Amino acid sequence: MKKLLRFVLPILLASHISLAQSTFQTEIETPKKPWTHLEFNDHQPDFNFIVVGDRNGGNRPGIFEDAVQKINLLNPEFVICVGDLIRGNTENPVQLNRERREFDSLVNQLQFPFFYVVGNHDISNDFMRQDWEEKYGKRYYHFTYKNVLFLVLDSTDDEVAGLSPKQVAYAQKALKDNPDVRWTFVLFHHPIWKWEGNRFVEVESALADRKYTVLAGHEHTYNYTLRNERDYINLATTGGGSAMRGSAFGEFDHVMSISMRDGQPTYANLAMKGIFEKDLYSIKSDSLSAAVAKNSLMENYLLCKPGETFEEGTLSLYFDNPSPSAVQIDLEFLHHNHLQISETSKKITLAPNTRGKAVFEISSNSGLQYAQLEKLSWRWKVQTLASGLKQELALEGIKSIPVKPSTTDLIFPQSTEFLQTETVGFKIPDPEMQVWYQLDPNTPKQKYTKPFTISQTSELRYGIENEKKQISQTFSKTFRKVAYMPAVSVNTPEPGLEYRYYEGDWKAMPDFNQNTPLDSGVFDNGFNLSDTKKRENQFGFVMEGYLKVPEDRFFFIQTKAEDSSKLYLHGQLVGDADQPDSKGQAQFGVALRKGYHPIRIEYLDIAEEERFRMYQKLKWEDSWEFMEFEDWLFIKSNPKTIQN
Repeated sequence: MKKLLRFVLPILLASHISLAQSTFQTEIETPKKPWTHLEFNDHQPDFNFIVVGDRNGGNRPGIFEDAVQKINLLNPEFVICVGDLIRGNTENPVQLNRERREFDSLVNQLQFPFFYVVGNHDISNDFMRQDWEEKYGKRYYHFTYKNVLFLVLDSTDDEVAGLSPKQVAYAQKALKDNPDVRWTFVLFHHPIWKWEGNRFVEVESALADRKYTVLAGHEHTYNYTLRNERDYINLATTGGGSAMRGSAFGEFDHVMSISMRDGQPTYANLAMKGIFEKDLYSIKSDSLSAAVAKNSLMENYLLCKPGETFEEGTLSLYFDNPSPSAVQIDLEFLHHNHLQISETSKKITLAPNTRGKAVFEISSNSGLQYAQLEKLSWRWKVQTLASGLKQELALEGIKSIPVKPSTTDLIFPQSTEFLQTETVGFKIPDPEMQVWYQLDPNTPKQKYTKPFTISQTSELRYGIENEKKQISQTFSKTFRKVAYMPAVSVNTPEPGLEYRYYEGDWKAMPDFNQNTPLDSGVFDNGFNLSDTKKRENQFGFVMEGYLKVPEDRFFFIQTKAEDSSKLYLHGQLVGDADQPDSKGQAQFGVALRKGYHPIRIEYLDIAEEERFRMYQKLKWEDSWEFMEFEDWLFIKSNPKTIQN
């Protein structure tokens, strides 16, 4: 009998594995595979699988480990992720191997297959990308399981559009080759359907005539969207960095359980503390939580009696409720050694779609200068009074502000360049406040009553004052009148920019003219910095060519750089993203005649990822549109290497 069992059991196990592998089909033939094994929990015609969220981007130890053990209790047929599995951002092979081994040791504790999806932390540089392919095989792939298609994509494949043209073509072919599946799941790391100018719309077009679901991560905040009448789900975290304000704010640790039943999926978010439905955070709850979150910022203005010391002031707090339900705000001031406050606590209830305020009179007889006073602090709690909620939607905390006249920017428009004339105004928070302004430091102050027009470059100074003659600090903003830059003649232009490549030990943008380039060439279809750099950090590019303008146009350009950049037109610096407060971004208005305009871009990478993008729009209120090389950036035919 024992001999018979030893003979029969291997046959039964082999039959089970053979059946599972016949259900599972893939095109991958490489020795390395982006999954752990193929011993599926295959016991019924329909099936259930688990999706895990971001583990990294600020890993909180113990969460993912706990999730692995709980997934084993759920008994799914397999597990898949949405990327960001390790900390990454390294070229140290010892460190990278340690991080990969650590993660693999966790998923190897699963009793079911685990499918890898790549995130930006998993392949944050070329070295890590190559290492991924050596360890796990392909970065994007597809498979079918029980006649359901799983299309796994790499949203880090293109620094601008998320998906490279090659990957888009792969996805389109995979969909074409699998027209009759019961359902399609598309998984990648970044929620690229939210991005401007991305190529995922081409994949969506290929998905249009089928039933599908899209799953992503990256933002560490859960969000459910019904788009194209399909489910688009942004998972929160499974141990990744999070403020953890709760499921009402989409910030919680969870895994998603998806069951294919009767040809369509059902979803359940399994949090560490419970089970939530698919639409736990949707457009409806978004409007309620947005009102709570907005008012937690405690918009405030402190106007003070003029003088070197603080004697008296008025603190005004403003609240907005754009939601369809009432919002309640509770305020309680903490004790202050030198200030007397007219009311130490207050409760405000805001009706739907209303604005309210709370005013507090503050005084002191200490004779202390502003710098000698400790901050003024109060406890606050903001909550929605909506009925029928599955959980409390509230935030609370402590707000502290310095005791001195407020500084704020009330002026509009945000843009500072104009062509002929510009209409300027102020967004006054309270009709009981007055704004004064000067068009020139040498002119008298004027009381603001309505928007006014300027026609010359002007340095505008302004401030706030109330009926008690208490004041804010004085602000200034320069509006610059621009003139059309003439176009130049370019023979046989071709899309692209010539570049020179540099390396150095820099903390800020160097004078590249004082440095020797190590390489030169042409970017002909995008800012391919990652593919061209010779080392991971501390390098720069100078890119030159021509900006093509289809018609006489005054418009706005935005540059985004990691870490900094400068943009010149006709030798004039127009976009400076190398300032301490620029955060790698510059926005500016230019007036250009129809034709070609000499452009020079200086780019510097100091640490971590490298990226440069350009956007444009005609009106400030419009959305930014990505500037494609073939439409905007050109070089002369048969270019020669640029000389310093």
